[in-house]
Amino acid sequence: MSTAAEFKTADRSHTSLLAEVEKRTLIWIAQRLPAGVNSDHLSGLGFVSLAAAGGAYWYSRSHPLALLAVIVLLALNWFGDSLDGTLARVWRSQAC
Repeated sequence: MSTAAEFKTADRSHTSLLAEVEKRTLIWIAQRLPAGVNSDHLSGLGFVSLAAAGGAYWYSRSHPLALLAVIVLLALNWFGDSLDGTLARVWRSQAC
């Protein structure tokens, strides 16, 4: 009986209309980020911005202009969440 599971790479399937443009854009951004920024920073940005978007949604009940902040915060969430994996892949491939 083997206790160690073998690692299997998951297939990535991007099928949206803008998937190829998004991929090239993320790689372009990842190659130009300062060396002090790593994928953990971007994951944190994604998490914090999503939590803040939830807070902005809640706040918009009494202040409808807070919905503008939601747009910005969701864009930051996309940036952090999409770029963290891309950054790790780009830097790993450059190290080889």
